[in-house]
Amino acid sequence: MPRRSKNIENKENPPLVINLSNIPKYKHLLISWYVRTALQYLYGFDIFLKSPSQIDINQMVDDINRALEGLKLEKAKNLEYQDFQETYETISKTSYRNFLQEFKEFGRTFGGQTSEIRELNRVQKGVLKLATIGYEISKVKEYNVFVDITSQNVLLKDIRKAMDSLKLVFSAISNNKLSEKALMIGMASAIALAYKDNINDLMNNPLRVIYVSKSGNLVSYVLNELSNELWHLGITSSIFQLLVNYKYEIKNRKNTTIKNFIELLATTIIQYHNLGSINGFYPIIRSLTSDTVVEEGSFVYKEKWDEITKGLLGINLRPKVIVIKGDEDETSSD
Repeated sequence: MPRRSKNIENKENPPLVINLSNIPKYKHLLISWYVRTALQYLYGFDIFLKSPSQIDINQMVDDINRALEGLKLEKAKNLEYQDFQETYETISKTSYRNFLQEFKEFGRTFGGQTSEIRELNRVQKGVLKLATIGYEISKVKEYNVFVDITSQNVLLKDIRKAMDSLKLVFSAISNNKLSEKALMIGMASAIALAYKDNINDLMNNPLRVIYVSKSGNLVSYVLNELSNELWHLGITSSIFQLLVNYKYEIKNRKNTTIKNFIELLATTIIQYHNLGSINGFYPIIRSLTSDTVVEEGSFVYKEKWDEITKGLLGINLRPKVIVIKGDEDETSSD
């Protein structure tokens, strides 16, 4: 019996057709996250939380085109109303690998099916343009970074500020080869600064930062509690400045002292957040007054160093009560 060609469409195995109306259905494909990011960032609309039918296409096209004028996006093209009519382009996983790539860990992280992907796919022209815009907005170094919110009204209005701050953190982490713990406190500080006027709302509305590597591996962090922790410790700005302004090497001089200090601080904060112990902060305070750290800090951060150290030395430490899940006993920190 002759073998059926892969390119022959049939009712049992139709091609994948993506348009603005059904994009939320395909959360397992990166293209949906790029479209979501473009709409969040430039139009103030979350297509995962509100029905696409609520979008005024004409208004969206005008608003996004106007916003694009102030951005330097290499491949972004202006939208046209006709792009969201019955205008489709057939694309392949080869030519648009970054768009049709699946979240390899989508099922475990979000639930749902990840099998509906075909070699040939039809995508609405406007969706393809939005995805290109969202791809460039979310791109930083070797990652694409997304902000996943669950509350449309409370957290959406500051999401652009959050994205911009997160990209600065990711760039610094990548450039200087800092650890995952440093990334965690950096992300948490970026979120806390972006939502400083609504810090209580942040606690009550889960927010997740997701980043995806070139290979499609997904890493997800829920940062509400850690962001709130840093804010109430009074060190949010200091941590953010410490990370985004750090340069491992300046004028052929490697600043390992500051890098070691950043890693020690990150480890201490994570331990405090998880276990409630304040003991680890004493070496931090001693380091900030040592000649070596002061000299290196002044060299790397210039006039910002005094502001950074003032914030860290003024930390609002307090013992915490930690409730261990599965155990009714409460343990208090020293």
